[in-house]
Amino acid sequence: MGDRLWSTSVLPVITALVAAMVVVGGAPALAVSQAGQTGTAVSEDVDDSGSAFFEVEIGSPTDPVEAGDRLEVRPVITNTGEQSSRQLLRLRVGGKVVDTTTVRVDPGESKTVPILHEPTPDDVGELEVAVSSENDTDSTTVTVTAPPNDSGGAFFDAEITGTNAPLSPGPPLEVDVSVRNTGDAEGTQVVQFLFEGEAVDDVFFDPTLASGETATGGFSEATNNLPPGEYEVGVRTEDTVDTTTVVITEPSEAASFNVRPGSSADSVEAGDRFEVSSVVENTGKQSGTQQISLVVGGEVVNTTTVTLDPGEGDVVSLSYRPTSADVGEQEVVVRSANDTVETTVTVTAADEEPVYWQVDFGEGATPPTPPGYWPNDVMAALGNSEDGASQNPSLLRKRNDSQLGGVTIVDNEFQFDDQGNPTEVTVEFELEDGASERDLHLAVYTLPGPFDEEEIGQQELFESANGTYDGGDTGTLTVSIPQPDDVDTGAQSETATDEEESSAE
Repeated sequence: MGDRLWSTSVLPVITALVAAMVVVGGAPALAVSQAGQTGTAVSEDVDDSGSAFFEVEIGSPTDPVEAGDRLEVRPVITNTGEQSSRQLLRLRVGGKVVDTTTVRVDPGESKTVPILHEPTPDDVGELEVAVSSENDTDSTTVTVTAPPNDSGGAFFDAEITGTNAPLSPGPPLEVDVSVRNTGDAEGTQVVQFLFEGEAVDDVFFDPTLASGETATGGFSEATNNLPPGEYEVGVRTEDTVDTTTVVITEPSEAASFNVRPGSSADSVEAGDRFEVSSVVENTGKQSGTQQISLVVGGEVVNTTTVTLDPGEGDVVSLSYRPTSADVGEQEVVVRSANDTVETTVTVTAADEEPVYWQVDFGEGATPPTPPGYWPNDVMAALGNSEDGASQNPSLLRKRNDSQLGGVTIVDNEFQFDDQGNPTEVTVEFELEDGASERDLHLAVYTLPGPFDEEEIGQQELFESANGTYDGGDTGTLTVSIPQPDDVDTGAQSETATDEEESSAE
C-alpha cells in the first residue's frame, strides 16, 4: 500500500541499416534494408559516358539592372550530343562564380534555365556575366546602375573629359574628369579612380558641390610596368560610373610628339578670344596620330587631332574665349601624349556694355516671340532704355480697365546686386471675383540695343514663368534679369513653369 507501480515497455528492436550495391538493369542501384523492409532506389537513365555536349546560349539577361535588384539570366542549354546527361551550370559575374544549378537534357533537347543574382553597389558599371556548362561558355555584358540616392537630393554625375593616351610605357597616364551635382541639394561624395575595374588605393577626391555646381580634377597612373595593350580606366561616384579605353603602345612602335613653344598673347580681355600656337614634331620612329589639348586653369578647353610621320612637324593653333570667371593670371598648357609646354596669360575684366532688356506681363502660358502685347500689357519694364538709362529699371503700369480686364497688379519688386543693377523681378497680381480661369505669364526679353519699336522683331526671349489662375486668386511670378555674362556667353532662351502657389482670397 502506498507503493507506486511502474510499468515497463519493450522498445522495438531496430534493425541496422544494411546497404549493399546491386545491379539493376545494368546500372548501379542502392539496396536498403530497415526493420525488415527492403527497397531498391534505381538511378535515372542518364549516360555519363561523355558523349553528351551541353551548348550554352546566354540569351538576354536583365539589362540594365539596379544594384540590389534581381539580375535574371535565362541561358538556353542545348544537348548536341548523342546521350542524355546531367551537368552543373555555373553563373559567373565579374569573373566570380556566384551561383550554380544542375540541369538534365536529352539529346537534341533545349532547356531554358533561369539563374538569379543580386548585384551590389560595388558592381555599379559595366559587368561581365557568363554561364558555363562542362562543355561550353557564353558571356555578355550588363549595366548595373546605382540605387536611388539617399544623400538628401544630391546626385553626382561623373564624366571622363580627356586622357593623354595613346602613349608608350614611361610617361604617366593622365585622366581628366568632371563631376557635376545634377541633384537638387548640396552634397559631398568620394570620387574614385578606377583602373581595369578596380578602385586605385588612395587615389580619390571628395568635393562638396551645390546643386548645379561642377568640380574638375585629374588622376594619373604609372605606365612603366604596363605591357602594351588596351586598358579600361574609369571614374566613379556614389551615383554614376564613366569609363573609357586607353592604349599603351609598344615602345619600338610608338610615335613621340614633342611640343615646342610658339606664340601666345600675354594678356586678353574677358570675352575676347585668344590663340595659342605651338610647334608639334614627331620625334619617334613611326607615324602616329595624337590629340593635342589646350588646358586653361587645369581644365581642357579645346582639342585637335594631329597625324605626323617620323620627323614631321606642324604648327598647331588652339583658341579659347575666357569669361569673367577667368579674370586673373591663368596657367595655359598645350600638351600631347608625350610632352607639354606651359605659359601664363593674364585675363583682364572687360568693360561691360549695358544689357538692354524688357519685361512683360501678359496672358497665355507661352510668351509671344517676338513680343506683341499691346494693348493688353498690364505691366512692362525696360532696362537701360529711354529713361531707363538714368532710372534702371523704368516701369509702366496698367493705365485703364480695358488692358487685360479682370487682372490687377498688386505689387512688383526688383532685386539688385551690389552695383545697383537689377537681377530679378517679382510681380504680385490678383484676379477679380468671378473672373474666368486663365493662364498668365511673366517674360523677359533681351534687346539688340536701346528700345526701338522698329527692332521689336529682334528681341529674344531670355526667361519666362507662368501659372494658371481663377477668379479671386492672387499669385506671384518671378523671372531673372539678364546680366552681361549671360549675353556674352550666349545664354539660350528658356521657359520655366512657375511653381509659386496661388491662393484664393
